[in-house]
Amino acid sequence: MAERLFADGIGWVVLARTLPSGQVGASFFLVDVWCLGVKDAFFLVMPQLAFEERMHESSRDQPVVVIDPSVARKLLHDAAAYAGSFGLAPSTGFAKAEALFGEIPMATKTFSFGKDGKPFFMSGPNDSRTRVRNIMDKLVKSVGPDGFGYIVNVDGFA
Repeated sequence: MAERLFADGIGWVVLARTLPSGQVGASFFLVDVWCLGVKDAFFLVMPQLAFEERMHESSRDQPVVVIDPSVARKLLHDAAAYAGSFGLAPSTGFAKAEALFGEIPMATKTFSFGKDGKPFFMSGPNDSRTRVRNIMDKLVKSVGPDGFGYIVNVDGFA
């Protein structure tokens, strides 16, 4: 997982397994621990070298730490539940990507979500105005207008 996931509010969690073919099956989860939970998720099969290069490239931008798969699974489920408490669903690819965990149980570790004790929404560069409004409306409805923080990009400015 991204080493600064909880400090930065967003980062990747990756689970990979070597397949009988020698290729790597990898599930990638973009996790927003401050608000949106599992923001993106997808599964890829790739050659071992391609996976290693992808992880090396990713770790330049955001250093990674190795965590037990049971802790990763618990983190993902708890992040999805946190966002769900505000009416925000995980990425549509979550179930498919999460299937790679198979029979790995969830750890008992607990996590603290949000920033400074409350949700903090950061709109992304690809979020439409409609998506941003939808998220903001759900947050207002669930925690009130003063119950969350946010940074919203408008015409290239935050």
